[in-house]
Order: sequence, then C-alpha cells, then structure tokens
Amino acid sequence: MSDKQDIVEQLRSWSEQLKSLSRWTSGKLKFPQRITLIGEAADEIERLRAERDEARRMCCLFQSRLLGSEPLWWSRKQGWDCFKEDGK
Repeated sequence: MSDKQDIVEQLRSWSEQLKSLSRWTSGKLKFPQRITLIGEAADEIERLRAERDEARRMCCLFQSRLLGSEPLWWSRKQGWDCFKEDGK
C-alpha cells in the first residue's frame, strides 16, 4: 500500500471522532447510526480484503502446482502481497 492512510484506518478514526463529539456535546448531536455504519464499513472492508487475499493465495498455490515454481513467485509476479501474514 502507498504512504496514504489506509481507508480502514480513516474510517475508524472518523468513527472515534464522531463518538467523542457526541459525548462532548452530551448527546445533543445524535448520529449513532452513522457512527455504527462507519464502523461496519471498516469491518466489511477488512473482511473483503481477507477473502480477496485468501482467493489470491489459492490462485498462487494452484498456479504453482500446475506450472511449477513457488506460490510466492506467482504472487510477486501478479504484484500481490497476499502472503504477508505468513511473514514471507
């Protein structure tokens, strides 16, 4: 990822800021649905990224078995970092 702040981090930060603002105004500003929605969006992005990376790992494993070489090589060839959790 680039040096830009990750969208999930931004969403979580905004959610926390809205929670603080809501507490600071003693609940006069009411937007709990938006706070919840922002947190749910961040959760969904993380879930979809995990599914995407798992699909990419499966693709790399399939390619490596079918055509030879290492799964990590196939991952790098595609420009993917789907094996990052494995410390590779």
